[in-house]
Amino acid sequence: MSTTTSLVDIDVVGDFPVDFDKTIAAFRRLLPNAIVAATVEDMVEKILRRLRDGLPEPALRFKLKRLRIFGHSNGNYIALSRFVEAPAGKFYRNPGDLTPSCRKRALSADILGLGADEKFYYGGNENELRKLAGKFTERGWAELHACYLAPGFSGDLSQSKIGHDRYGLYLMKALARLWRVVVLAGSDKQNPTPGLEGEVFIVHPDGRVVRKPPPALRKAAVPHDRPSGIAATAAFRASSKPGERSCMSGHDPRPSGTG
Repeated sequence: MSTTTSLVDIDVVGDFPVDFDKTIAAFRRLLPNAIVAATVEDMVEKILRRLRDGLPEPALRFKLKRLRIFGHSNGNYIALSRFVEAPAGKFYRNPGDLTPSCRKRALSADILGLGADEKFYYGGNENELRKLAGKFTERGWAELHACYLAPGFSGDLSQSKIGHDRYGLYLMKALARLWRVVVLAGSDKQNPTPGLEGEVFIVHPDGRVVRKPPPALRKAAVPHDRPSGIAATAAFRASSKPGERSCMSGHDPRPSGTG
């Protein structure tokens, strides 16, 4: 019996306490059907479960068109849940400082070599993240909604906007290569709105980096489609509105007239 594979948009929101984390709480309200994940393993397992939708492994009922990940960042990695080892309100500077427990809770990457010799390290999560390779449609993409992840306005790719190292860009390049999709992120503080704040970086699987100035993305950034980071807030909510199947079907909630 053959299975028809449809396209799906999936959102992932970090599992932070919503009682005091107003940003995450706002994303959870806007995206009530989003996956809530505390670790990378948790995130990947829940994404695959939703793609299978009851089918036995390795069969897929859906393929990813767009994956959006919402978490916290200092510009060098994306935390999916609170680092209990870190002092309150403090971030580890770079992925190499993360404890083994924290690495499980973060999307991070480091790099060795340059150009064609680049080799990426995924903070111990490569085996988990690799499970999503091939699960995207050919024209799919991923959006990383975390503060200061992309390098800033200075034009210096060696520094992020808040002066940290360029591990955020390494993460974008690593995921683009591993998943074979375009990966997008913003350079500024990210707010609970549909857009990517600041300068938008678009990283391609071959390592090319395209930069688009604020405000957000234009259709020309990704010729085959336009990521919905610039969609109206109403459409943003509609993509995961309770009772609708838009987040689990081939329906595209994005209005065709958005710029």
